Amino acid sequence: MFGYSISNMELLNTLKSFASDGEVNQKLLNQLIEKTYQLAVANINYHHKKVYRLIQKDIYSVDAIAIDAIAPLFVKDQESHKIPLINAFNNWNPKIDTEDTALFFLTKVTAGRVEQHIFSLLRELDPFFFKILDSVNYLTKTGEFKKICHAGKSFIVEKSIDAIDGKTITKEEFDNIPAPIFIKKKKLLENHINYLKKETAYFPAIPLNELVIRIKHINFADYFVSDSTADLSVKYDLLQFVEIGLEAALEKLHVSYFHKGKLSQFEAEYFEKVLKDMSKDLLDGGINPGMYEYFTVHIKDLKKEFYLNNYHNIIEYLVKVMKTTVAEQIQEKI
Repeated sequence: MFGYSISNMELLNTLKSFASDGEVNQKLLNQLIEKTYQLAVANINYHHKKVYRLIQKDIYSVDAIAIDAIAPLFVKDQESHKIPLINAFNNWNPKIDTEDTALFFLTKVTAGRVEQHIFSLLRELDPFFFKILDSVNYLTKTGEFKKICHAGKSFIVEKSIDAIDGKTITKEEFDNIPAPIFIKKKKLLENHINYLKKETAYFPAIPLNELVIRIKHINFADYFVSDSTADLSVKYDLLQFVEIGLEAALEKLHVSYFHKGKLSQFEAEYFEKVLKDMSKDLLDGGINPGMYEYFTVHIKDLKKEFYLNNYHNIIEYLVKVMKTTVAEQIQEKI
């Protein structure tokens, strides 16, 4: 970035300076951006498993993800004429008055922005994710709840709540919430709020990202999907949808390639294994863009050049058949 360094004391003073007069000293701002960028990169590297598929697509890099993630923190708000980072600083509870609390604040806000950005990017790769998200949003809008932003993250709270003034549940503890809390779809949000109030010391705020990911990974046989006009009792079976998509791809493999002599029996068997592996990954969050690697699991000595010349176009088409079929199945249920 800019090559500036900033100490924790300078960080605290810079935040206080911007918060008090709202004036933006470009040098101080550059230092603050640099510090935030460094924290963002560290956070992304820490969560490398989440971003692996994004980076493998050769469209994104760690640097690009970090810059795009923190950029919204430094765009002036039209009403307050302050950058969102400073608005967050002013609203932070407890008050930030030491070097350690300043660093903690910036680390938390940066981590929240990174998570939101990665969440958005991964959503584009996942055929189920946005359907679950839409359903959760629908429940929020039609119930006694609303979404608010805190430390760069989206939370669902009761409509009477104006701001989060306590500690929010950690990802680790949210992942340990008992599965039965998720079963009654119409009371999903109510059950979570009640659980946070009665069973934890955390503020009753549901982290949106964690909720959607947890629903997806629980993989109940009959979880819901809906839009603003659909009945929430409509259910779907993610596993069944993927199986239908896999069967469609396998049928196309045999009809269009094996029976027409374009692939040998052994090659067709390898393709079957690869497609089954991909279907498992599709159910668990998305297919790895590095399709060549799927083949090397089953064909140890497969040369990449041979793969590109003989297999790549075929598997790319078959994956498209599988994904399209899954999408059609979902659409039929909403």
